[in-house]
Amino acid sequence: YKRFCEEHAHWRKAGPGRWTARFKAKPVTWSQSRTFVAVRYLEYYEEDDMFGPRPIYSYILFVTNLRLSPIKLEEFYNQRATSETLIAQGKGQLGWTTMRTQSFWTNDALFQIGLLAYNLFVWFKRRYLPEGDQGQELETFRSWFIRAAGKVVHTGRRWFLDLGENYPWKQLWLSIEEKQMSVQPF
Repeated sequence: YKRFCEEHAHWRKAGPGRWTARFKAKPVTWSQSRTFVAVRYLEYYEEDDMFGPRPIYSYILFVTNLRLSPIKLEEFYNQRATSETLIAQGKGQLGWTTMRTQSFWTNDALFQIGLLAYNLFVWFKRRYLPEGDQGQELETFRSWFIRAAGKVVHTGRRWFLDLGENYPWKQLWLSIEEKQMSVQPF
């Protein structure tokens, strides 16, 4: 859609490194024209020996019937996209689409328990995982830590988890354990 934006948009500066445009267009396969809102961001300059530095842009394109300014429209759709991502995670990884019983109230209670479990998972990620790993989804986390091959060993009045030499997330697991041990009780 980069070419589509450049063909139809008349850009207006909307801040440092940001331009916006609102235009009507009819893509070839559509039956009628629609209102488009585009936001273009300057990413960097690419060196070109013949013509000097060439700007490289990233584009965001919306088809909308809302009368918001392009910047407000981008904020609105970004919030909506975050919500839709969370809903998709809930459906795919927490089983929100499955009604477990014929009772509305029982299903409601199970849904609330699922939300609590998800919120505890998010809290755990923020508290114990390094910043680079905090974006991991539930299914990835399960495959790293819950489905880990290992054994629980009790020796010398102490329990510990033996993860084996080749476990790829051993250092991360140990750093989580160390952070948990350093937490002061209430």
